[in-house]
Amino acid sequence: MALKEREALDRLVARCNEKGIRIAYDDLQTEGGFCRLRDKYIIVINRRAATGTRVRIITDALTQIETDASRPAPVADATPARAEAPALVKTEARP
Repeated sequence: MALKEREALDRLVARCNEKGIRIAYDDLQTEGGFCRLRDKYIIVINRRAATGTRVRIITDALTQIETDASRPAPVADATPARAEAPALVKTEARP
């Protein structure tokens, strides 16, 4: 079973690399999860997590990320653009 989990983990990591999703391992008080930073996704996993837990966290994160990517982009802010200052008109000096 451990070999199959390791193979699954390797495939998931390769899939994340193809999609530009970074995986970081750190000392956490939880198992891990994912976040979005400057339009890039990062999956953070507790470095002490078992292989099966890592597979589950990455699978769950990829499902969420792919669901978010399939949604339409949010509508742009409807507030009008700031009006530009009128151009200065050069006039001749009066005597």
